[in-house]
Amino acid sequence: MSSPKNEPEARPWYQEPWVWLIVAFPAAAIISSLVMAYLAFSTDDGLVVDDYYRKGLAINRILSRDHAASRLQLKAAVRLSADGRSVTVNLEGHPTFHSPESL
Repeated sequence: MSSPKNEPEARPWYQEPWVWLIVAFPAAAIISSLVMAYLAFSTDDGLVVDDYYRKGLAINRILSRDHAASRLQLKAAVRLSADGRSVTVNLEGHPTFHSPESL
């Protein structure tokens, strides 16, 4: 018995384009998750600082020092001796600024 002419011939499942389209999305998800897992385990995330709030406050304190120095027009020249045993710091600033005796 022969098949009628208007019925298409049956092809194997792997030759159907719709099957590959449907399989492509889950396969891509699996491959990308494996790549992400590899990256997560093979790279360093860096350390998370426990006291990040205090670190943030310290940054603000440093910025306030910079603003105060800018307001007083401070300039510093730091010199290190040739033998590396002494440091000389020359401070210049606004006439109302008084240099400290020691740092």
